[in-house]
Amino acid sequence: VGGEREGARGRFRPKAGSDWTFLNPDSSTNPDVVAMADQIPFPDGSFQNVKLTEVLEHLETPESALRECGRVLAPGGKLVVSVPFLVPVHGDPHDFRRWTPSGLKQLLERAGFSRVEIRPMGGCVAVVLDLFEYYCHHQVSARGKLRWWVRVIRIFLRRVLPGFLLWLDGRLVARTEITTGYF
Repeated sequence: VGGEREGARGRFRPKAGSDWTFLNPDSSTNPDVVAMADQIPFPDGSFQNVKLTEVLEHLETPESALRECGRVLAPGGKLVVSVPFLVPVHGDPHDFRRWTPSGLKQLLERAGFSRVEIRPMGGCVAVVLDLFEYYCHHQVSARGKLRWWVRVIRIFLRRVLPGFLLWLDGRLVARTEITTGYF
């Protein structure tokens, strides 16, 4: 729900020959079904799994969308959700909110879900790197190019240190409080 076939971030990718149905209100994302997340045009219990990643923050009524996802899930089905936390405001076209783990759990339970498990995604290092990338992106947009020293830092972080930074990010104590988001 709300996903894109091409250019999507993350590790959730349809395997060749798998049966995924993409739903999005924006027809430019090439969805199988053009519809809103709170008006899914499928019968009750149509799907074993529903993926709703980085979508809830863009919805005016996220609880309605979650109820609708629950309606189309088959008994025993799973809902996979992710939401950002310490990331810049980003439109799509709007960005309405962020959740803490307790707020997200409450939202899911109010929408009728049980056995809710919430995990942090990236930790402190990921937050800093995301903010640095955001800065670089906006510097390029504003000035047309990055200063030489910012380019050097960016190349070093992306090509020389990524394995070490991921390792470090997974071992910092504040991972649950300083995180890019929740899954």
